[in-house]
Amino acid sequence: MDFFCRKDKQRKNDMVKKLKIVVVDDTRSQRDLIKERIGSAGHDVYTFDFANTKQAANVVETKLKQQTADFLVLDIDFEYDQYAGIWLYNDLVRRGLRKRWRHTIIYSKHIPEGKSLRKSSDGMELNLRIFIDTANIQDNCALAKAKMNQDDLLDIMESIIQKPIRH
Repeated sequence: MDFFCRKDKQRKNDMVKKLKIVVVDDTRSQRDLIKERIGSAGHDVYTFDFANTKQAANVVETKLKQQTADFLVLDIDFEYDQYAGIWLYNDLVRRGLRKRWRHTIIYSKHIPEGKSLRKSSDGMELNLRIFIDTANIQDNCALAKAKMNQDDLLDIMESIIQKPIRH
């Protein structure tokens, strides 16, 4: 009987898609938390230490040239610049790396909880709306930083790839 249980579990594990996820956040505790929680679901999560946006772009470029990623998970507002994530994203695109990751998920303290950015008409919310539109990021892939958690990320990833990603 134990043989069949192990075989069924292996079959289920084979059906679950293992993701490669690149996380860029200037706050070590936040990126470590994401890595721990998403990594514990069996996915490869890559995080980086960096001092500025250019250095972040360089380390992400190196990783993406080594292998493609299913998701780029990007903090938009760094401590030293509320637009740093946007600059970083655009730098990666200018370097010709956009084809090296399949989907983008962003989060920001400027994304309001429970309110659509589609209704934004000024300030940082409007800037984010314009960025999301021009970068072709799906609306459900822009998360309020305060609300972002493992389940939200996994739910979004599952809805995008249309395959189970949890054991």
